[in-house]
Amino acid sequence: MFRLRSVSPVGSPATSGALRAEGFFVTVVNAQGRDGDARIAFTVLPRQKVPVAKRAIERIGPAAFATFEATTPGRPGALLASRPRK
Repeated sequence: MFRLRSVSPVGSPATSGALRAEGFFVTVVNAQGRDGDARIAFTVLPRQKVPVAKRAIERIGPAAFATFEATTPGRPGALLASRPRK
């Protein structure tokens, strides 16, 4: 599993919408950075879906900064979707 963190300026299109359209669950946090207000979007996804998420972010938010980090679930089954994904 990988953790995605996407940071984008508030004035730019929200990357969370593009990620949700691809079937990912996303949590968004408002933040303030050096250059003003920003949004940080978090999601956890399988390795195979990393290219899909990268394309979605690049398509909608060229000003966004994204990182992908390998992660291990804290408890088994915690990340199972409650609705079908694409």
